[in-house]
Amino acid sequence: EDGQLFICMDYYKGETLRNKIEQEPPKIEDALQITIQVAQGLAQAHEEGIIHRDIKPANIIITDRDEIK
Repeated sequence: EDGQLFICMDYYKGETLRNKIEQEPPKIEDALQITIQVAQGLAQAHEEGIIHRDIKPANIIITDRDEIK
């Protein structure tokens, strides 16, 4: 209403990809699945006109259900 911009983000319980990699590097099959899910998420965001601009393991969450967010 007053012209202020803000970002609203969902909260996901889990841990970052960076932490997972530091604990134990993923198997190639798991790394491919993570990459596919990240690419699908980015494609969806781009279709909506959203550009992330800071994709890195510390900004990728793996939920308790092994979903990539």
